[in-house]
Amino acid sequence: MITKREKNGFTLIELLVVIAIVAILASILFPAFTRARSRAQQASCLSNLKQISTAAQMYIQDWDDTYMRQASGGPFFYGLLLPYIGSSNATASKLEIFVCPANADRREQMWKYVNYQQYAYNRAGFTMVLPVNPWTQRPATTADIYKPARLYMFLDYASNEVNHAYMNYTGTVPTANDYIPGAGSVISPPSINATITGTQKVMKDYMNGRHNGIVNVVFADGHAAGLDTRIVCDEFYVKRGNGAFKNIP
Repeated sequence: MITKREKNGFTLIELLVVIAIVAILASILFPAFTRARSRAQQASCLSNLKQISTAAQMYIQDWDDTYMRQASGGPFFYGLLLPYIGSSNATASKLEIFVCPANADRREQMWKYVNYQQYAYNRAGFTMVLPVNPWTQRPATTADIYKPARLYMFLDYASNEVNHAYMNYTGTVPTANDYIPGAGSVISPPSINATITGTQKVMKDYMNGRHNGIVNVVFADGHAAGLDTRIVCDEFYVKRGNGAFKNIP
């Protein structure tokens, strides 16, 4: 009696069908996983900024309602705030709060070079220029701030500070230490996208941003938000800071 031979495995057609199904599922699920990871990183970044803001508020209270005075040569805001996050030593574990999880590529640079920061203190908005001598400045007090719910205090940025010189610069070419993350994808003319100085990692941060078209910001009144990159770039590059970066009535 003749019997059918038992199957020992999948046929080629069956294998191709399985592979096709797996590929379809992957194409559906992987973008969802990427978006979920990006949202988690943005939430973690916003949490960092909120903690930095809380430390800043403690500093302000200790210094008679006066904001940090950050000079170009230091001390820098993260050094002033370290005692308020549990340590006066700039150890890597303490500095993690100053690293955006979506821009971890620059972590090594941050440890080595003070200008390769992840977040900036808006020095432009919290420094008062004395009318008698424009070169004489003092840190602002809470009484000096006109619109605390409108004024950026900390934000995703390429350096450790935003100052008037950056925004008043007449050129259009950003440098490795002076740009809004993701600016390269939203500002014009497009030619400046190819002229930024810096490393490949800097270019990636400049072109792609960190949070899918969102820049995380903490305001002077302590509230935090993720803003559309176009809005922040418009404030910086077009309005030259005369909206949310500068302390104006």
